[in-house]
Amino acid sequence: MSDTLFNLPLEQLKNRLSHSRKVWCLEIPANFTGHFLNKKSVLKKHLLRLPRIRSVVDVPGESSRKYVRFCSATYPVQSDSPPRGLVQKIEQEIGQELLPHQFRWLAHHQINLGYDYMSYSEVLRKILPAKVNVPNSFETVGHLIHLNLKPPQLPYKFCIANVMLDKLSPRIRTIVNKTNSLEDNNVFRISPVELLAGERDYEVTLKEHNTVFQFNYEKVYWNSRLQTEHHRLVASFQAGEVICDAMAGVGPFAIPSAKKGHRVYANDLNPVSYKYLLENARKNHVSHLIHCSQVCARTFIQKILTEGVIFHHLIMNLPARSFSFLDVLKNGFPASTWASQRMPLVHCYCFSKASRDTWRNEVTLRIEEALDTPLDDWPIDIRHIRTVGPNTEMLCALFQLPKRIGLADS
Repeated sequence: MSDTLFNLPLEQLKNRLSHSRKVWCLEIPANFTGHFLNKKSVLKKHLLRLPRIRSVVDVPGESSRKYVRFCSATYPVQSDSPPRGLVQKIEQEIGQELLPHQFRWLAHHQINLGYDYMSYSEVLRKILPAKVNVPNSFETVGHLIHLNLKPPQLPYKFCIANVMLDKLSPRIRTIVNKTNSLEDNNVFRISPVELLAGERDYEVTLKEHNTVFQFNYEKVYWNSRLQTEHHRLVASFQAGEVICDAMAGVGPFAIPSAKKGHRVYANDLNPVSYKYLLENARKNHVSHLIHCSQVCARTFIQKILTEGVIFHHLIMNLPARSFSFLDVLKNGFPASTWASQRMPLVHCYCFSKASRDTWRNEVTLRIEEALDTPLDDWPIDIRHIRTVGPNTEMLCALFQLPKRIGLADS
């Protein structure tokens, strides 16, 4: 059946998936509802038990009446007479005979279990070939869903997207699919996408940990799967500390840091990201705490050091290339400014294909190569952030830059 269903227009698909079930239903006065729904009621276990289906509902046009629906597996509708055992249990609970003018049995009460009842994943499981998996992991960004469909799913991409859009609207208005992976030479980390269903509207607004962000999803980098990391790192900053974010994007670290009261220096090379970084600072009323720039990360760090800015944290969230910027830290800190200061903590994000037990050695070696200096067992904390692909992990290396490496007079 699925070999033809996925090709059908949506309305025809809904008709083909229509399905209903008869259940025993008792119409009762609304004030008797507690006899059936009370946790201690012996009748509660006999009620209808289906996901997203209520066992007690209003009678249309009768505010003082309710329908009580019973489990169809225990009490199938096989005749026009209600099951005697069920009738006896109800009479014992209520303590009186079910008077016809108060209680009325319905033998042909229908419950819709077709397309309108099913979730998008249940619909797709019905219509896709058995060998094709239903998408169960995707990124939601405001009103937009970003799929990352695998090759077996691609022939059915429009069917998948249209069902998801129909089921998840109005909250979701746009569904796109990732068309290529982020390449190392993709300077702005923009993920190319294909519109599969809905509006070509990539201007999104979302809230992450009480911070509002607005941006054009097609023109900047954003990853909602990093929201836990955004929150974790910002929460670790201590009062009075100054934050430098060299690859700030639209501000997922910078804006929440400023909302905590930190002074922040934020930079991104992408002019569109820079535009939204300024806008998000304004939207969250922290423009007075954020100094924004749009230059290469190397130039940004050099400028901050030259201007004598004392900062406590340096965030470098460009996992494919962060290590290549570390050399700017070597002998880059003027001794006149930093000799008596605590050197900053560096939060350097990276990708690794190494096994978990070799992460520390592999990352330490890469840092030493970038700085062209051995760290001599200098403490480095390695934190796992997320799995980004087969045998590829995103990590964060946290270390305090040694003065012997950082100070210009070393």
